[in-house]
Amino acid sequence: MWETGWTVRLGDFDGNGRADVFLYNPASGKWQEAVYTASGFTYAGSLWAPGWEVHVTDLNGDRRADVLLYWPTAGDYFRCLNNGVGFTYARGLWERNLTIVAAPVLPE
Repeated sequence: MWETGWTVRLGDFDGNGRADVFLYNPASGKWQEAVYTASGFTYAGSLWAPGWEVHVTDLNGDRRADVLLYWPTAGDYFRCLNNGVGFTYARGLWERNLTIVAAPVLPE
């Protein structure tokens, strides 16, 4: 069940050309990936720390949506690359209080 206060982002996580949904609750840290299939949505989810900014875009050019998490007050980021069966994570540090603008994943 989706809770009040979820941040909703759209992206094609399975590479089939249809939009899927990524939800993150900044208050609780819960997240869900809702991938749309012919029979409806399939869900995967877990828990991250609360308070991240969530951006969805294709970071590595493989036509699947990836997730970028950014913590403005500290400058921390997590790059979550979608490998088709889950995410691989890399952490880094940028300047604090950047404005992140993620480009949409464009169809072929």
